[in-house]
Amino acid sequence: MDLQARDAAPLMKAALAKTQSAPVFTSEVPWLVGERHAAGEGQMMMVLNAYEKLPEIKDTEKYWLYNYSPYDAKLALQGLGKADVVYEISGLDWTKSTRVATPSAPMAASFQPGEMKLYLVAPRAPSGLTLKAQIAGNLLWVKAALGNLKMPWPLQVTVKDGAG
Repeated sequence: MDLQARDAAPLMKAALAKTQSAPVFTSEVPWLVGERHAAGEGQMMMVLNAYEKLPEIKDTEKYWLYNYSPYDAKLALQGLGKADVVYEISGLDWTKSTRVATPSAPMAASFQPGEMKLYLVAPRAPSGLTLKAQIAGNLLWVKAALGNLKMPWPLQVTVKDGAG
């Protein structure tokens, strides 16, 4: 059903290579889709697993329009600076994060069905984190700021009472 779009992918890649556009990543497979978003000094690169595996069924049977499946691929992030710090945020609920040791090198990526991996790219590691808390009535306000870096950064805050 999507054969026409899949066959057009190499032609589109060739046409885009003649423009000033910059790819998010390179890969030998057509099943990954990418986006880039910039904010402040940083950027977020997104890579989505669009690999589909159709079930073995009879010609008279129906199958779901999308049949996303797990997929292992090699990819290389593009447009990185030598000093860039990159974190991969992954999992269907984005609860896993790891620093990418060599972000400019090709890497193996293992995707769950329909999973999108996020690559947080900073021009340097933050020098620290400043937290300020304020209580107003029964509300708690927390302000966080990165040291020497102006960009969005994932942060998890856990609030506990005196008993833990």
